[in-house]
Amino acid sequence: MFISILRSFIRAGSLCVIDARGRHHVVGDDTTRRATIRLTSKRLVYSLAINRACQ
Repeated sequence: MFISILRSFIRAGSLCVIDARGRHHVVGDDTTRRATIRLTSKRLVYSLAINRACQ
């Protein structure tokens, strides 16, 4: 769910998200401007998704 939210507003550049299970998700247009974040807990992912959906 959180990855879907990210995909809805990241268009330029590329963001690699490593989830709590170690899976890699690339969001954006996969250009050379890249950033990586690691989400270490499932609870954090849910909190971020809920926080974004409420705004």
